[in-house]
Amino acid sequence: MLLGTRFIAGPLGIAWLFLLLSPATAEETAKSRKSGADSSLRVEFFARPHTTHGEAKTLEAGQTAEVGFRITDRSTGYPVTDLHPAAWVSRRPALREKPNQESCERGIKKFSGGGLIKETSGDLNNYFIVSLNADDTVGIFNPQVNLATSNLMALIPLNGKPADWVFDDSLGLLYVTLPDKGEVAVVDIHRRALTRNIKVEGRPTKIRRQPDGRNLWVASEGSGTVSIIDALRREVVKTVSVGGGALDLAFDEKGRVTFVSSAEGGTVTRIGQADLEVQGSQAIGPGPLHLVYSPLSSALYVGNGQSGEVSVLFSGQGERVEKLHLAPGISQMKVSPDGRFIFALNRAENTLTLLDTSTTGVSRKLNTLKSPDDVVFSKSFAYIHHAESNHVSIVQLSALSLNKPPPVADIPMGAKAPGEVPGLQGVSMIGITPDESGALIANPADQSIYVYQESGMLAPSNSFKTYTSAPLGLFIYDHSLVERHGAGEYASTVTLESGGVYDVYFLLSSPLVATCFEMKVKGTPWEEKFKRENFAMESLTQDEELAPGKAARLRFRLTRGEAGQPVEGLSDIRVLGVSFFGGWQTRLWARPAGDGVYEVEMTFPRAGKYHLMVQSHSLGVKFGSLRHTYKVGDVESKAVKKKGSP
Repeated sequence: MLLGTRFIAGPLGIAWLFLLLSPATAEETAKSRKSGADSSLRVEFFARPHTTHGEAKTLEAGQTAEVGFRITDRSTGYPVTDLHPAAWVSRRPALREKPNQESCERGIKKFSGGGLIKETSGDLNNYFIVSLNADDTVGIFNPQVNLATSNLMALIPLNGKPADWVFDDSLGLLYVTLPDKGEVAVVDIHRRALTRNIKVEGRPTKIRRQPDGRNLWVASEGSGTVSIIDALRREVVKTVSVGGGALDLAFDEKGRVTFVSSAEGGTVTRIGQADLEVQGSQAIGPGPLHLVYSPLSSALYVGNGQSGEVSVLFSGQGERVEKLHLAPGISQMKVSPDGRFIFALNRAENTLTLLDTSTTGVSRKLNTLKSPDDVVFSKSFAYIHHAESNHVSIVQLSALSLNKPPPVADIPMGAKAPGEVPGLQGVSMIGITPDESGALIANPADQSIYVYQESGMLAPSNSFKTYTSAPLGLFIYDHSLVERHGAGEYASTVTLESGGVYDVYFLLSSPLVATCFEMKVKGTPWEEKFKRENFAMESLTQDEELAPGKAARLRFRLTRGEAGQPVEGLSDIRVLGVSFFGGWQTRLWARPAGDGVYEVEMTFPRAGKYHLMVQSHSLGVKFGSLRHTYKVGDVESKAVKKKGSP
């Protein structure tokens, strides 16, 4: 495993708390019952539809469900917080009985053992890496699977060049701006599909989500407008003119005001978040303006990349209170988690200047950087990304308040400088792990993502290839059980592929509680659905077109029903090539070519027989259900030679 889960599966040979539960729906939470084993905790299971469209009432096949546990103290009834439970969801075979104590223990041991089981959607303990790629796709990776390309879970085409993105973790929706299309693409991470394109005015570039999550703000250069998208309805509710040129966005800490800067107009416009009306505008001076808000000083900091001046404005009145003079070339500003320090990056000067918001002055400057283009914070460190160096600089946040320059550690992240592949301004290539003990760092020049642990050595602890294309940005989607809705209520999401009875395996390592639940999902089991849909796969590539060691374009048609209706336009068709005698396999994503035809380029390493299998999450088609066998090269001669060998 590349990265460990956030629980410890300890010995299971102690008293068990086994809870028998009725199936859960949106309106009914399963009731728990003690089975004779004593425990200081009570665990209640619930499951409900996690829908982004409409108000579903029951769990149905093909939906994403929110699955969770309420954990309370048995004697007082108070919720128990700051726990790290683990859980897995597995559909029960038709003839198998519900787990008893012994089979529940075996299941938990199997699931907690790691390996390929981590790739299933029923694992509620891991997190995913989401990457924005140079080939205009969004990739979803499972970093806990270390099997070459198998950590790639989905590859979603955007149908346009991306510029920026923002993630709504409450709904699992990713918003990506597409300037050339004049649209914002909406990607459902749970369904692993592009679900909608929202038309906005002009060429949308930057996009930000206001702190309460109610609206998304989209800045469009050229038109000099900002469009406000309602996050629930996913439609534009208002467009406001703010001035031309490059635009930037920031929010105050009380959720009252949105600030929008205009490089051409040299202004900062204040827009109320409640009524979406312009409250006023402050002149700063022409030039690229970079905004950052400090909740500690309740002030907006405006860095002018042209003049090098940093203006400090009150959030409520927009009044200029201070002007700081830095060198021209400010390219980005970020605020530390406690709000005290502003990090002003200057790619032209290769410097980082620290501004102390408690004194409204320059604290110190770091001069050992190479075109710094981003800074990301964990609870203990600041990670400074370089465009022209394969190193990432790490600064301990606690050292910033000392009266001396903070020590800087440079960590190599690959062999090449990331800037060899043009990136996207403002899109981060660093993601902090959910437990904030390290980071994942993308290097587009290496087409790799590196793993760094803060408690380890000053080097990556591991890495994996993205394979599909150069990653231009990444973030981490925490898919583990966390307290989402209230104290003591731990929840996550799972995609239910088909109808049937599901077993839910629960483990809490300290204090140790291991138990199983069940839930029922309406719909047809995938085996029956597959048979009823009558899917078929027809190969359009002949064996004589294939040669060992030479890239070949494999084409096949997918149909459904007795009439052979083409299955068109899917973006989640995954192909698995496997050697007939074992020892070789590869996984690739197929491209739709129209009329139900899909194609993929594959290189077979040697002569022999190969199986080509197809998987589709949206169709419910699993590897092995649809397949075709190819003969590559002189298979007969190879067989004779092998038979006659000593």
